[in-house]
Amino acid sequence: MWYLTIIISLLLLIYHYDYCGQKKYRLKWYIVILIAFVLTAGLRYRLGTDTITYDREFPELPSLSEFFYFDFDKTRYGKGYLFFNAIARSISDNFVVMQIVQSTFINIVIFYFFYKNTKNIFTCVLLYSVLAYFDFNFEIIRESCAVAVFLIGWKYFKTNQWVKYYLLVVLAILFHPSALVTAIVPLFYLPIFRPFFTFGKKFVIVFIIVFVISTYLSVKFYDLIRLIQILDTQSYADSYENSKLGGSLRLGLSEYLFYFLRYMAYPILGIYAIANKRFIRNSYEGHNTGVKLEYMTCWYVYIAIVTLFINLFLRFNNYFILFVVVTVADVAFSKIRTKKTILKLSFGIWALVLCPYFILPVYAYFNRDPQTQIVRFRRYYPYESVLNPVTDKEREEVFIYYNK
Repeated sequence: MWYLTIIISLLLLIYHYDYCGQKKYRLKWYIVILIAFVLTAGLRYRLGTDTITYDREFPELPSLSEFFYFDFDKTRYGKGYLFFNAIARSISDNFVVMQIVQSTFINIVIFYFFYKNTKNIFTCVLLYSVLAYFDFNFEIIRESCAVAVFLIGWKYFKTNQWVKYYLLVVLAILFHPSALVTAIVPLFYLPIFRPFFTFGKKFVIVFIIVFVISTYLSVKFYDLIRLIQILDTQSYADSYENSKLGGSLRLGLSEYLFYFLRYMAYPILGIYAIANKRFIRNSYEGHNTGVKLEYMTCWYVYIAIVTLFINLFLRFNNYFILFVVVTVADVAFSKIRTKKTILKLSFGIWALVLCPYFILPVYAYFNRDPQTQIVRFRRYYPYESVLNPVTDKEREEVFIYYNK
Protein backbone atom coordinates (compact mmCIF):
# COMPACT_ATOMS: atom_id res chain seq x y z
CA MET A 1 0.00 0.00 0.00
CA TRP A 2 2.92 2.33 0.79
CA TYR A 3 4.43 1.82 -2.68
CA LEU A 4 1.04 2.42 -4.32
CA THR A 5 0.60 5.66 -2.36
CA ILE A 6 3.92 6.97 -3.68
CA ILE A 7 3.09 5.98 -7.28
CA ILE A 8 -0.32 7.65 -7.20
CA SER A 9 1.20 10.78 -5.67
CA LEU A 10 3.81 10.90 -8.41
CA LEU A 11 1.19 10.54 -11.15
CA LEU A 12 -0.74 13.51 -9.75
CA LEU A 13 2.46 15.56 -9.45
CA ILE A 14 3.48 14.66 -13.01
CA TYR A 15 0.20 15.94 -14.37
CA HIS A 16 0.20 19.13 -12.30
CA TYR A 17 3.85 20.13 -12.65
CA ASP A 18 5.46 18.30 -15.60
CA TYR A 19 2.52 18.37 -18.00
CA CYS A 20 0.63 21.51 -16.95
CA GLY A 21 3.79 23.40 -16.03
CA GLN A 22 2.65 24.72 -12.66
CA LYS A 23 5.38 26.15 -10.40
CA LYS A 24 3.83 26.84 -6.98
CA TYR A 25 5.15 24.46 -4.28
CA ARG A 26 6.94 22.42 -6.97
CA LEU A 27 10.28 22.26 -5.13
CA LYS A 28 8.58 21.60 -1.78
CA TRP A 29 6.72 18.60 -3.18
CA TYR A 30 9.94 17.39 -4.78
CA ILE A 31 11.67 17.46 -1.40
CA VAL A 32 8.73 15.61 0.21
CA ILE A 33 9.08 12.82 -2.36
CA LEU A 34 12.85 12.76 -1.82
CA ILE A 35 12.36 12.32 1.92
CA ALA A 36 9.86 9.50 1.26
CA PHE A 37 12.37 7.72 -0.98
CA VAL A 38 15.17 8.13 1.56
CA LEU A 39 13.12 6.86 4.49
CA THR A 40 11.60 3.97 2.52
CA ALA A 41 15.06 2.57 1.84
CA GLY A 42 16.73 3.77 5.03
CA LEU A 43 14.17 2.27 7.41
CA ARG A 44 13.58 -0.99 5.54
CA TYR A 45 13.64 -4.27 7.45
CA ARG A 46 15.08 -7.32 5.71
CA LEU A 47 14.24 -6.21 2.19
CA GLY A 48 16.58 -7.07 -0.69
CA THR A 49 18.83 -10.13 -0.95
CA ASP A 50 22.11 -8.19 -0.97
CA THR A 51 21.00 -6.20 2.07
CA ILE A 52 21.05 -9.39 4.14
CA THR A 53 24.69 -10.02 3.23
CA TYR A 54 25.72 -6.44 3.96
CA ASP A 55 23.88 -6.54 7.27
CA ARG A 56 25.58 -9.77 8.30
CA GLU A 57 29.07 -8.50 7.47
CA PHE A 58 28.59 -4.97 8.82
CA PRO A 59 29.91 -5.61 12.37
CA GLU A 60 33.13 -7.11 10.94
CA LEU A 61 34.05 -3.90 9.10
CA PRO A 62 36.09 -1.07 10.68
CA SER A 63 34.81 2.03 12.45
CA LEU A 64 36.50 5.38 11.85
CA SER A 65 38.96 4.79 14.68
CA GLU A 66 39.93 1.43 13.14
CA PHE A 67 39.83 2.47 9.50
CA PHE A 68 43.49 3.45 8.97
CA TYR A 69 44.75 0.31 10.74
CA PHE A 70 42.42 -2.09 8.95
CA ASP A 71 43.82 -4.88 6.76
CA PHE A 72 42.04 -4.11 3.49
CA ASP A 73 43.26 -7.37 1.96
CA LYS A 74 40.85 -9.23 4.25
CA THR A 75 37.74 -7.88 2.53
CA ARG A 76 36.31 -7.68 -0.97
CA TYR A 77 34.96 -4.19 -0.31
CA GLY A 78 36.58 -1.07 -1.74
CA LYS A 79 37.97 1.65 0.50
CA GLY A 80 35.23 4.10 -0.47
CA TYR A 81 32.49 1.78 0.69
CA LEU A 82 34.47 0.85 3.80
CA PHE A 83 34.79 4.52 4.69
CA PHE A 84 31.01 4.90 4.41
CA ASN A 85 30.65 1.89 6.68
CA ALA A 86 33.16 3.36 9.08
CA ILE A 87 31.08 6.52 9.45
CA ALA A 88 27.96 4.46 10.16
CA ARG A 89 29.73 2.04 12.53
CA SER A 90 31.11 4.96 14.50
CA ILE A 91 27.52 5.93 15.21
CA SER A 92 26.08 2.47 15.84
CA ASP A 93 26.65 -1.22 15.15
CA ASN A 94 23.07 -1.41 13.92
CA PHE A 95 23.06 -1.71 10.10
CA VAL A 96 20.01 0.56 9.85
CA VAL A 97 22.36 3.53 10.35
CA MET A 98 24.32 2.45 7.28
CA GLN A 99 21.05 2.06 5.37
CA ILE A 100 20.08 5.64 6.20
CA VAL A 101 23.55 7.03 5.35
CA GLN A 102 23.66 5.24 2.00
CA SER A 103 20.05 5.98 1.08
CA THR A 104 20.43 9.66 1.95
CA PHE A 105 23.60 9.99 -0.12
CA ILE A 106 22.49 8.31 -3.32
CA ASN A 107 18.94 9.67 -3.39
CA ILE A 108 19.99 13.27 -2.78
CA VAL A 109 22.53 12.96 -5.60
CA ILE A 110 20.02 11.34 -7.96
CA PHE A 111 17.23 13.82 -7.22
CA TYR A 112 19.67 16.72 -7.66
CA PHE A 113 20.81 15.22 -10.98
CA PHE A 114 17.21 15.11 -12.20
CA TYR A 115 16.51 18.64 -10.95
CA LYS A 116 19.49 20.13 -12.81
CA ASN A 117 19.00 18.33 -16.11
CA THR A 118 15.28 18.44 -16.94
CA LYS A 119 12.12 20.27 -15.97
CA ASN A 120 10.12 17.02 -15.92
CA ILE A 121 11.48 16.04 -12.54
CA PHE A 122 8.51 14.02 -11.29
CA THR A 123 8.46 11.94 -14.47
CA CYS A 124 12.13 11.20 -13.80
CA VAL A 125 11.36 10.09 -10.26
CA LEU A 126 8.56 7.77 -11.40
CA LEU A 127 10.84 6.19 -14.00
CA TYR A 128 13.60 5.86 -11.41
CA SER A 129 11.17 4.17 -9.02
CA VAL A 130 10.37 1.35 -11.46
CA LEU A 131 13.70 1.07 -13.32
CA ALA A 132 16.38 1.40 -10.65
CA TYR A 133 15.16 2.35 -7.17
CA PHE A 134 14.95 -1.14 -5.67
CA ASP A 135 18.27 -2.27 -7.14
CA PHE A 136 20.10 0.91 -6.12
CA ASN A 137 18.70 1.07 -2.60
CA PHE A 138 18.01 -2.54 -1.64
CA GLU A 139 20.57 -4.55 -3.60
CA ILE A 140 23.70 -3.13 -5.25
CA ILE A 141 24.59 -0.76 -2.41
CA ARG A 142 28.30 -0.44 -3.19
CA GLU A 143 27.73 0.05 -6.89
CA SER A 144 24.92 2.56 -6.38
CA CYS A 145 27.35 4.70 -4.35
CA ALA A 146 29.78 4.53 -7.29
CA VAL A 147 26.94 5.56 -9.63
CA ALA A 148 26.15 8.54 -7.38
CA VAL A 149 29.78 9.68 -7.48
CA PHE A 150 29.71 9.37 -11.28
CA LEU A 151 26.58 11.55 -11.39
CA ILE A 152 28.38 14.19 -9.32
CA GLY A 153 31.03 14.19 -12.04
CA TRP A 154 28.43 14.76 -14.78
CA LYS A 155 28.70 18.56 -14.54
CA TYR A 156 32.45 18.27 -15.13
CA PHE A 157 31.86 15.97 -18.10
CA LYS A 158 29.44 18.51 -19.59
CA THR A 159 31.92 21.36 -19.19
CA ASN A 160 35.01 19.36 -20.24
CA GLN A 161 36.72 19.75 -16.85
CA TRP A 162 38.56 16.47 -17.17
CA VAL A 163 40.86 16.64 -14.14
CA LYS A 164 37.89 17.04 -11.77
CA TYR A 165 35.96 14.41 -13.69
CA TYR A 166 38.73 11.81 -13.42
CA LEU A 167 39.29 12.51 -9.73
CA LEU A 168 35.65 11.54 -9.20
CA VAL A 169 36.12 8.48 -11.42
CA VAL A 170 38.90 7.34 -9.10
CA LEU A 171 36.60 7.89 -6.11
CA ALA A 172 33.82 5.90 -7.82
CA ILE A 173 36.22 3.01 -8.42
CA LEU A 174 37.02 2.99 -4.70
CA PHE A 175 33.37 2.12 -4.15
CA HIS A 176 33.12 -0.52 -6.87
CA PRO A 177 35.56 -1.68 -9.60
CA SER A 178 32.81 -1.70 -12.25
CA ALA A 179 33.17 2.11 -12.25
CA LEU A 180 36.20 1.57 -14.47
CA VAL A 181 33.76 1.86 -17.37
CA THR A 182 33.36 5.56 -16.55
CA ALA A 183 37.07 6.09 -17.20
CA ILE A 184 36.72 5.24 -20.88
CA VAL A 185 33.49 7.20 -21.49
CA PRO A 186 35.27 10.49 -22.36
CA LEU A 187 37.59 8.72 -24.82
CA PHE A 188 34.70 7.83 -27.11
CA TYR A 189 33.50 11.43 -27.06
CA LEU A 190 36.50 12.37 -29.19
CA PRO A 191 35.52 13.72 -32.65
CA ILE A 192 36.59 10.51 -34.40
CA PHE A 193 34.03 8.43 -32.44
CA ARG A 194 31.34 11.02 -31.77
CA PRO A 195 29.28 10.37 -34.97
CA PHE A 196 28.66 6.80 -33.77
CA PHE A 197 26.94 8.11 -30.63
CA THR A 198 24.23 10.14 -32.25
CA PHE A 199 21.04 9.02 -33.96
CA GLY A 200 21.55 8.35 -37.67
CA LYS A 201 22.90 5.83 -40.17
CA LYS A 202 26.18 5.36 -38.30
CA PHE A 203 24.28 4.57 -35.12
CA VAL A 204 22.36 1.81 -36.96
CA ILE A 205 25.62 0.43 -38.41
CA VAL A 206 27.26 0.30 -34.98
CA PHE A 207 24.09 -1.26 -33.53
CA ILE A 208 24.40 -4.13 -36.03
CA ILE A 209 28.18 -4.48 -35.56
CA VAL A 210 27.87 -4.63 -31.76
CA PHE A 211 25.15 -7.27 -32.13
CA VAL A 212 27.32 -9.46 -34.39
CA ILE A 213 30.45 -9.11 -32.26
CA SER A 214 28.48 -9.88 -29.12
CA THR A 215 27.25 -13.19 -30.53
CA TYR A 216 30.89 -14.20 -31.04
CA LEU A 217 31.99 -12.94 -27.63
CA SER A 218 29.20 -14.86 -25.93
CA VAL A 219 31.10 -18.04 -26.85
CA LYS A 220 34.68 -16.82 -26.41
CA PHE A 221 34.39 -14.11 -23.73
CA TYR A 222 35.70 -15.96 -20.69
CA ASP A 223 38.50 -17.63 -22.66
CA LEU A 224 39.55 -14.19 -23.89
CA ILE A 225 39.75 -12.55 -20.48
CA ARG A 226 41.68 -15.55 -19.15
CA LEU A 227 44.11 -15.12 -22.06
CA ILE A 228 44.74 -11.50 -21.10
CA GLN A 229 45.76 -12.65 -17.59
CA ILE A 230 45.70 -9.27 -15.88
CA LEU A 231 44.23 -8.21 -12.55
CA ASP A 232 43.70 -11.82 -11.49
CA THR A 233 41.17 -12.31 -14.28
CA GLN A 234 41.48 -16.09 -14.08
CA SER A 235 39.59 -16.25 -10.78
CA TYR A 236 37.36 -13.37 -11.86
CA ALA A 237 36.39 -15.20 -15.04
CA ASP A 238 35.79 -18.46 -13.20
CA SER A 239 33.57 -16.87 -10.57
CA TYR A 240 31.37 -15.07 -13.09
CA GLU A 241 31.27 -17.85 -15.66
CA ASN A 242 29.73 -20.14 -13.05
CA SER A 243 27.33 -17.50 -11.71
CA LYS A 244 23.93 -16.34 -12.92
CA LEU A 245 25.74 -13.48 -14.71
CA GLY A 246 27.92 -15.84 -16.66
CA GLY A 247 25.68 -16.88 -19.52
CA SER A 248 23.71 -15.34 -22.30
CA LEU A 249 20.02 -14.71 -22.02
CA ARG A 250 19.19 -17.40 -24.63
CA LEU A 251 15.79 -15.94 -25.37
CA GLY A 252 13.02 -16.96 -27.70
CA LEU A 253 11.62 -14.57 -30.32
CA SER A 254 8.89 -13.18 -28.06
CA GLU A 255 11.42 -12.74 -25.25
CA TYR A 256 13.78 -10.87 -27.57
CA LEU A 257 10.91 -8.55 -28.44
CA PHE A 258 10.14 -8.05 -24.75
CA TYR A 259 13.83 -7.32 -24.08
CA PHE A 260 13.98 -4.81 -26.95
CA LEU A 261 10.86 -2.98 -25.78
CA ARG A 262 12.01 -2.91 -22.17
CA TYR A 263 15.66 -1.96 -22.60
CA MET A 264 16.17 -0.41 -26.03
CA ALA A 265 13.02 0.95 -27.68
CA TYR A 266 12.46 3.98 -25.45
CA PRO A 267 16.13 4.99 -25.21
CA ILE A 268 16.32 4.86 -29.01
CA LEU A 269 13.14 6.92 -29.34
CA GLY A 270 14.66 9.35 -26.85
CA ILE A 271 17.85 9.92 -28.82
CA TYR A 272 15.77 10.21 -32.00
CA ALA A 273 13.75 12.99 -30.38
CA ILE A 274 16.90 14.76 -29.19
CA ALA A 275 18.31 14.68 -32.72
CA ASN A 276 15.01 15.73 -34.31
CA LYS A 277 14.42 19.47 -34.06
CA ARG A 278 10.66 18.95 -34.39
CA PHE A 279 10.54 18.04 -30.71
CA ILE A 280 10.49 21.06 -28.40
CA ARG A 281 11.82 19.51 -25.22
CA ASN A 282 11.78 20.62 -21.59
CA SER A 283 15.51 20.51 -20.86
CA TYR A 284 17.88 23.07 -19.47
CA GLU A 285 20.13 23.87 -22.40
CA GLY A 286 23.79 24.78 -22.10
CA HIS A 287 27.15 23.05 -22.53
CA ASN A 288 25.60 20.76 -25.19
CA THR A 289 23.49 19.04 -22.54
CA GLY A 290 21.18 17.40 -25.07
CA VAL A 291 24.07 16.17 -27.20
CA LYS A 292 25.84 14.64 -24.21
CA LEU A 293 22.63 13.07 -22.89
CA GLU A 294 22.24 11.50 -26.32
CA TYR A 295 25.83 10.25 -26.06
CA MET A 296 25.24 8.61 -22.66
CA THR A 297 21.99 7.05 -23.85
CA CYS A 298 23.78 5.52 -26.83
CA TRP A 299 26.21 3.92 -24.38
CA TYR A 300 23.23 2.38 -22.62
CA VAL A 301 21.82 0.96 -25.86
CA TYR A 302 25.14 -0.55 -26.97
CA ILE A 303 25.72 -2.17 -23.58
CA ALA A 304 22.14 -3.48 -23.58
CA ILE A 305 22.91 -5.26 -26.88
CA VAL A 306 26.03 -6.90 -25.41
CA THR A 307 24.04 -7.92 -22.32
CA LEU A 308 21.75 -9.98 -24.53
CA PHE A 309 24.68 -12.37 -24.91
CA ILE A 310 26.90 -11.74 -21.87
CA ASN A 311 24.90 -11.07 -18.71
CA LEU A 312 27.98 -9.80 -16.90
CA PHE A 313 27.73 -6.52 -18.84
CA LEU A 314 24.32 -5.81 -17.33
CA ARG A 315 25.93 -4.16 -14.32
CA PHE A 316 27.72 -1.55 -16.45
CA ASN A 317 24.39 -0.09 -17.51
CA ASN A 318 23.76 0.91 -13.91
CA TYR A 319 26.00 3.89 -14.72
CA PHE A 320 23.86 4.94 -17.70
CA ILE A 321 20.29 4.08 -16.73
CA LEU A 322 19.65 7.45 -15.06
CA PHE A 323 20.76 9.28 -18.20
CA VAL A 324 18.14 7.26 -20.05
CA VAL A 325 15.60 8.29 -17.41
CA VAL A 326 16.39 11.96 -18.02
CA THR A 327 16.35 11.49 -21.80
CA VAL A 328 12.95 9.79 -21.84
CA ALA A 329 11.45 12.14 -19.24
CA ASP A 330 12.80 15.16 -21.09
CA VAL A 331 11.12 14.06 -24.32
CA ALA A 332 7.83 13.36 -22.51
CA PHE A 333 5.21 16.08 -22.97
CA SER A 334 7.30 17.71 -25.71
CA LYS A 335 5.53 19.94 -28.14
CA ILE A 336 5.87 18.76 -31.72
CA ARG A 337 6.60 21.27 -34.43
CA THR A 338 4.74 20.61 -37.71
CA LYS A 339 4.88 22.59 -40.94
CA LYS A 340 1.95 24.79 -39.97
CA THR A 341 1.70 24.73 -36.19
CA ILE A 342 3.07 23.48 -32.86
CA LEU A 343 1.17 20.45 -31.57
CA LYS A 344 0.68 19.65 -27.89
CA LEU A 345 -0.57 16.11 -27.25
CA SER A 346 -3.04 15.45 -24.45
CA PHE A 347 -1.89 13.94 -21.16
CA GLY A 348 -3.91 10.80 -21.96
CA ILE A 349 -2.05 10.23 -25.23
CA TRP A 350 1.32 10.71 -23.54
CA ALA A 351 0.25 8.27 -20.83
CA LEU A 352 -0.53 5.65 -23.50
CA VAL A 353 2.82 6.27 -25.21
CA LEU A 354 4.83 5.99 -22.01
CA CYS A 355 2.79 3.28 -20.32
CA PRO A 356 4.77 0.28 -21.70
CA TYR A 357 8.02 1.71 -20.36
CA PHE A 358 6.52 1.68 -16.87
CA ILE A 359 4.56 -1.56 -17.20
CA LEU A 360 7.31 -3.83 -18.62
CA PRO A 361 9.75 -3.54 -15.66
CA VAL A 362 6.84 -3.85 -13.22
CA TYR A 363 5.72 -7.00 -15.05
CA ALA A 364 9.25 -8.41 -14.73
CA TYR A 365 9.07 -7.99 -10.94
CA PHE A 366 6.16 -10.44 -10.89
CA ASN A 367 7.98 -13.18 -12.81
CA ARG A 368 8.81 -16.20 -10.69
CA ASP A 369 12.43 -16.82 -9.79
CA PRO A 370 13.43 -20.07 -11.57
CA GLN A 371 15.35 -21.25 -8.49
CA THR A 372 12.86 -20.47 -5.72
CA GLN A 373 9.61 -20.18 -7.72
CA ILE A 374 8.81 -17.05 -5.70
CA VAL A 375 8.02 -13.81 -7.53
CA ARG A 376 10.94 -11.38 -7.54
CA PHE A 377 8.93 -8.54 -6.06
CA ARG A 378 8.52 -10.59 -2.89
CA ARG A 379 12.00 -9.39 -1.96
CA TYR A 380 10.56 -5.89 -1.51
CA TYR A 381 6.84 -6.44 -0.87
CA PRO A 382 5.11 -6.32 1.53
CA TYR A 383 7.14 -3.40 2.83
CA GLU A 384 8.41 -3.84 6.37
CA SER A 385 10.11 -1.17 8.49
CA VAL A 386 12.54 -1.36 11.39
CA LEU A 387 9.93 0.68 13.28
CA ASN A 388 7.66 -2.38 13.23
CA PRO A 389 9.82 -5.33 12.16
CA VAL A 390 7.94 -8.29 10.73
CA THR A 391 9.57 -11.31 9.09
CA ASP A 392 8.00 -12.61 5.88
CA LYS A 393 8.25 -16.39 5.46
CA GLU A 394 8.50 -16.46 1.64
CA ARG A 395 11.03 -13.62 1.60
CA GLU A 396 13.18 -15.48 4.12
CA GLU A 397 13.15 -18.53 1.83
CA VAL A 398 14.59 -16.37 -0.95
CA PHE A 399 17.27 -15.01 1.37
CA ILE A 400 18.23 -18.47 2.59
CA TYR A 401 18.63 -19.66 -1.00
CA TYR A 402 20.75 -16.72 -2.20
CA ASN A 403 22.86 -16.36 0.96
CA LYS A 404 23.66 -19.99 1.65
